[in-house]
Amino acid sequence: MLRLFVFGGLRLEDPGDHAASPAARRRSLALLAIVAAAGPRGVTRERLLGILWPERPEEQGRHALAQALYALRKELGGRDPFESVGPALRLDQTVIGADAGDFLAAVDGGDWRDAVERYAGPFLAGFYLPQAPGFEEWLEGERSRFAGLHRKSLEHVAEELEREGDVRGAVHRWREVTRLDPLAAAPRLRLMRALDAAGERPGALDEARLHAEALARELGVGPDAGVAALERSLRNVPPAPASMPAPSHTRAPELAPASPPDGARVPATRPELRWRHRRRAALAVLVLAAAVLVAFLATHDRREPPVVAVGVVESHLPRDTTGIARSLGDLIATHLVQVPELRVVGRARLLEVLGDDAARPGPGVLARAARTAGADELIEGVLYDDPAGYRLDLRSTRLADGEVRAAVSATARDPVQLVESAVAALAERWQLEAPSVPLRSVTSVSLTARRFLDEGLRAYFSGDTRSAQGLFRLALEEDSTFAMAAYYLARSERSNPAPDWQRAMRLAERATDRERLLILASGALEMNDVRGLAFAETLTVRYPDDLDGIRVLGELRLTNGEFDAAGAAFDRLIALDSAGRAGEAALCHACEAAVQAIWAALVGDSLARAERLARAMASWPGGRVTSPAILATVLLRQGRTGEAVAAAREAARIEPSVSAEAVELDALLREGNLARLDSLMSLRLETTRFPETRSPVLERLSRIRREGGRPRSALPLAEERIRSQSEAVRRTHAFVHLERALSLLELGRHDPRSARQAAALFDSMSAMPSYDEVRMPRHRAWMWTHVATALARAGDTAALPRLEERIARMAARSSYGRDRRLRYYVRGLLEEARGSWEAARLAYTAALWSPTENMVAPALARAALRTGRPADAVRALEAYLRGPLDASNQYVPRWEVHRLLGDAYAAAGNASRARGNYEWVRRALHNAEPEYRPILDSLP
Repeated sequence: MLRLFVFGGLRLEDPGDHAASPAARRRSLALLAIVAAAGPRGVTRERLLGILWPERPEEQGRHALAQALYALRKELGGRDPFESVGPALRLDQTVIGADAGDFLAAVDGGDWRDAVERYAGPFLAGFYLPQAPGFEEWLEGERSRFAGLHRKSLEHVAEELEREGDVRGAVHRWREVTRLDPLAAAPRLRLMRALDAAGERPGALDEARLHAEALARELGVGPDAGVAALERSLRNVPPAPASMPAPSHTRAPELAPASPPDGARVPATRPELRWRHRRRAALAVLVLAAAVLVAFLATHDRREPPVVAVGVVESHLPRDTTGIARSLGDLIATHLVQVPELRVVGRARLLEVLGDDAARPGPGVLARAARTAGADELIEGVLYDDPAGYRLDLRSTRLADGEVRAAVSATARDPVQLVESAVAALAERWQLEAPSVPLRSVTSVSLTARRFLDEGLRAYFSGDTRSAQGLFRLALEEDSTFAMAAYYLARSERSNPAPDWQRAMRLAERATDRERLLILASGALEMNDVRGLAFAETLTVRYPDDLDGIRVLGELRLTNGEFDAAGAAFDRLIALDSAGRAGEAALCHACEAAVQAIWAALVGDSLARAERLARAMASWPGGRVTSPAILATVLLRQGRTGEAVAAAREAARIEPSVSAEAVELDALLREGNLARLDSLMSLRLETTRFPETRSPVLERLSRIRREGGRPRSALPLAEERIRSQSEAVRRTHAFVHLERALSLLELGRHDPRSARQAAALFDSMSAMPSYDEVRMPRHRAWMWTHVATALARAGDTAALPRLEERIARMAARSSYGRDRRLRYYVRGLLEEARGSWEAARLAYTAALWSPTENMVAPALARAALRTGRPADAVRALEAYLRGPLDASNQYVPRWEVHRLLGDAYAAAGNASRARGNYEWVRRALHNAEPEYRPILDSLP
């Protein structure tokens, strides 16, 4: 029987392999999904027409549906997947089953746990049907419906677990509900109460803080009153005390007999009563003072827990064919992480420090890596045979002087129990709490799987990515729930990492708290998931010195548009990675963080900070190669052309892949010397014959001519470049068509037909699978924004309100901060077309994501000038000109920016600056096509 899966994606499985799956026909799959989502009630043919062919007349639509049904039966080897129920169609359960039907049946039957198990992810996650707005609207509604049912199921399961007394299980389920809706107060309150009941009050308080931060970040409002009240209550009311053992001391004897010899009670006089009260009060004070003294001495006797790493466990077993000893070290480190207050340098960090030496780490090499990574003590051990099974002797040696600081021994029949006993003994020696969570629940205890992971990490950090991937896959074959093997496989995958990240995120709950948060934050970053920032913030609060956590936090904040906060995170990472800065570690986290911090500074228009960081990198062993190239970019953005070219030549001397010529060509473009650029690139085109080298020349020359007011001449160059690509590239890579689209857009200034052609091309580019499906919402929202620009240029603004809504819905599925602002740009275009310049200015201001990388700045400046705000126009345009020449800044020609800037300076009374910008425009449009003559003639 066929099986249709609609949760977490869309696929059709045919165990019988009777026919090719219709996966290649997206509309066939969409048809199946629509009917499956309707469940046993089915869906009418009229409803199918409205979803899939709303724009066609009824007769044509019915014909299209009949063809689609016929094609689907043919693809399935003659099997009809549908049965008629009156006027409706539903899935024939004897031919095809669907997870949607099972899910709906579980919900209808109140089997909430089964419903939760059936829901494998958002409805039709990542599926997109080109040129089908009706389907897109239906999909959003169905996805919301199923997500609501999933949430309802989770809430019921959490409540059932609470009634059963499974507090830990309830915490897990309430946490899932809060992830689905981070802003909702009710599930957050239930999670906080469950955490408190589980004895995790700090976690409950963390949830209150995270909820308040989410409300402030997303809605700009204060904390929810109910959550804040519960937080205050948890802070003020002491936790319920655990049952206390009876005191070991004996009760003090009475100073006077309790009763006279004859047994008659003697009433106490008032002075006697006062004396007894005073005596009891004095005894209570003495007991309290003694307790405080004991606590004080215990606290001061206990030394600060060390930072530990785990080295080699030697095997003294008669036979160790399964490599038990070799796998114990990583298990010990993983379990040590769960010891409260203890900081552990993990195995992966040690191998990361070693780099190429990771392939052959001996005891001395690991000790050196541990010291470099910041460990105070190194734990090593010996594994022996024992009548009870195994005996493990561990010693913790201070790396500074070799002194043994702790030694423990443990025996057990099972290696996992052995590790748990040994770690508990170490925790006792350090006067810390032993881990409360069993090792099996937070990691794989398959020794074979762990050995594959360890070998994979050695290969990965030695630079052998292909071998590492094979080993990570072997680890997952041994234990399909091994979260960290899935995480590193996803990290090492470059061509299509989305499925690997999805698996890693599903398995994250079977990892330690730190690993779980790292997997979820990293996966969210890669999967364009808006929840990533919350995961990363929690990770860095709980583990403030975790290098990977800080890196992911910085990248997510940069993606979200929080440039200063991103820079602060990268600064912290630079400060923590002293080993990387000094060249003592193979991987320089500080160098990577500095590069990211520089980009954050450039995007945030902090060029002085970017220059300081680039120059600082030059003194780091790991930064000497990349620093000159980055410095060249920074200097070029500052307008220091000569210094930029010199830095680029220095970079090319160190790293041959760096092109100093590219910097020189960019400098000519920034100066407006387009005639010189055109001459250079035309000559190169004449002497270039091979397609792979001709394509970039065609692209650059097309842009030069478009920038210089010669779009008619640019268009054939762009079209030749498209023809030089393979059919597959032309069909799937949207940005191969970008220069053609921009040339048509530029022609649209004078020709509405060309503008409409540009709009159609941008729309078709939005459907091209240029990225993994998880990043396609970002691509579609961006392309549709340019559709709006082209339609506005053609004078067709009727479609703009609908485009704004489409962009808003698509942007809601993206974690990229710019996407959520694009709708305001489209609104600005509409207000500008209506002549509402103040409304347009406000909309463009809301759309501005980055001062330096944003095509909105020229439109904002135009509106600012119309509303008498020349200073605002100057500020926006000067920042824009400090931005890049590519990315979002290539969608507006620079002559237009300089002309607006000239007008702004003139309006502000700065004639000299105005004249300089007008001269730039004259220089750039010197050889422009006739349509640009009025622009030149209008310049003062």
